[in-house]
Amino acid sequence: MNIAKTMDVKITIIDREGTAHHVDAQTDMAMNLMEVIRSYELAPEGTIGICGGMAMCASC
Repeated sequence: MNIAKTMDVKITIIDREGTAHHVDAQTDMAMNLMEVIRSYELAPEGTIGICGGMAMCASC
């Protein structure tokens, strides 16, 4: 029996105030960086990724 093992990617995100946030991004969720930042609520609501990752809102 093969059991797939998932790994987390460790990312350091520095916000606009200069605070470093160390987060674990799960590889089995297929999330892009914008989605990781939103899931950890590192940016105020409505300030990042309001376009859904289509690079249209220029918040990234």
